[in-house]
Amino acid sequence: ALLQNGLQLLPLEVSFFVLLGVSVREMPSAAGLLLLTMLLQFFLSHSALPLPGPVSNAATLFVGTALGCAHEYVHGTSHLIVLLPTIVLLAPGATVLKAVLASIDASAPGAAEPPPTDAWFELLMLAVSFAVGEAIAHHLWAPALSRRAAARAEATAVALSDSKAVCPVRLARIVAVGVPVAETLE
Repeated sequence: ALLQNGLQLLPLEVSFFVLLGVSVREMPSAAGLLLLTMLLQFFLSHSALPLPGPVSNAATLFVGTALGCAHEYVHGTSHLIVLLPTIVLLAPGATVLKAVLASIDASAPGAAEPPPTDAWFELLMLAVSFAVGEAIAHHLWAPALSRRAAARAEATAVALSDSKAVCPVRLARIVAVGVPVAETLE
């Protein structure tokens, strides 16, 4: 049953990746990471001792963001190719949207009943749990991702420095030393 649930998500995952512009070469690894994240959510919500929804969502987003950041560290593509589909798959469906719209309509002047706060509170808790899980994982990975991006930028600058193209990183270093920009462009 677990494998069947994972395979049912595959067409949806592929459509997310197409919308995000993920290359075909990177789709299998991103789909695998997204599948692991969704399986974790399944285990957390269907275990013998199920966790509350916000805790389960925060844990799932933490793991999804950490896996996405690891993918970014290795491959150089954004961690959002795993994070955005995870958020969309965990987000509430049409029932919550209808409840929120009904509460907005019920809060209009002249409405017969007061607006229900359950839907609003559920959305608030969902948003906070998503933000906490994502923020903790991203802040743990931020220094490593920053160092890796700087190393990639420097490698690109060195590779482009031998060609006729002017690299902005090298141009900035030359200008900082005091060589006029007109001489560096020739």
